[in-house]
Amino acid sequence: MTDIRLSIIIPIYNVEQYLAQCLDSVFTQNLDGIEVICINDGSTDGSKLILKNYKEKFPSLIVIEQKNGGLAKARNIGFKIATGEYIYFLDSDDYLFQGTIQIILEFAISNKLDVGLFNAVNDNKKQYYTTNQNISGILTGIQFFEYFYKINEFFPPSVQWLYIYRKDFLDSNNIHFPEGNLQEDEPYTIKAFYFAQRAATLNISLVFHRVFRLGSITQSAHIQHLIDAKTAWQQTFYFLKKEKCANMYFYHKIFSLYQNTITKLTNKNLIKYRKGFLSKNDFQVMRNCSVNSELFKYYFYYSTNYNLFKWYLAPKKFKLMIKMINRILVLYYKTIVLHERKTAIFNSYCEL
Repeated sequence: MTDIRLSIIIPIYNVEQYLAQCLDSVFTQNLDGIEVICINDGSTDGSKLILKNYKEKFPSLIVIEQKNGGLAKARNIGFKIATGEYIYFLDSDDYLFQGTIQIILEFAISNKLDVGLFNAVNDNKKQYYTTNQNISGILTGIQFFEYFYKINEFFPPSVQWLYIYRKDFLDSNNIHFPEGNLQEDEPYTIKAFYFAQRAATLNISLVFHRVFRLGSITQSAHIQHLIDAKTAWQQTFYFLKKEKCANMYFYHKIFSLYQNTITKLTNKNLIKYRKGFLSKNDFQVMRNCSVNSELFKYYFYYSTNYNLFKWYLAPKKFKLMIKMINRILVLYYKTIVLHERKTAIFNSYCEL
């Protein structure tokens, strides 16, 4: 077994304002059996000089310099050279709370976890997510994913700085970040939960997360993010289809991701792209992922006409008509769609 118990992987791109705080939060912790890997992804600001200074101060720090290739590529490179039993991905504009690294590592090792989920504090001083009920014990990833949604009515978060992973588990299941796609977290997390045999959560705040950093990827709303999003959602569906996954909650998650993408298209800077943005394949995926009558109704209104969807949500004077249409759609779903699902069991959809 490796002497390194944990590899902390930190991708870096133009974060000179925050990088020292991030690295200080790491190097002031107990780092026995822990390696720190920084990947400078072609930064054009002072980040490279900061890394040089920290390398001189902490010779064990591993620094990789590369041309700008994106967050996914930087994380994958860090993963390839990591030697730790467990992996943790830290964003370079965030910082760790004191003592948390040893807590999460001991939690993962003592429970022999494949995937461990934790919490964070946002820059609004609130927890990143709030659960209705704590999940105790060890579950498979599929059980965890489903139970988390059932008790909270939202899915486990996908951001990587909330998770610790066993490296051999990621390697053996070929789980890596899709390079060249700005939506790298969702496919990664879904695959991890799908394959995990031992998953658990410890509701401690591990990291301080900056939500509103100017220039961050999540704050830059442009059309390429949404193009990458629908590509990622399709590919995730194909993955589940190939694996013959019959768990409805994974498909529900994909439908929810499409809904989020559609909502973002109402942004005044993006609304001009709305018409024709979703392809026939996108709508076919959404239909296959509408795992209950409520989602199927949304699929119908989305796929028929966006203005019809707005009409469905808004005018009270059409309430009776909407109610009638909804009943017809529910009847159609129960008699036709469910029959299709029962026959296929999500294992033999028509080729998209």
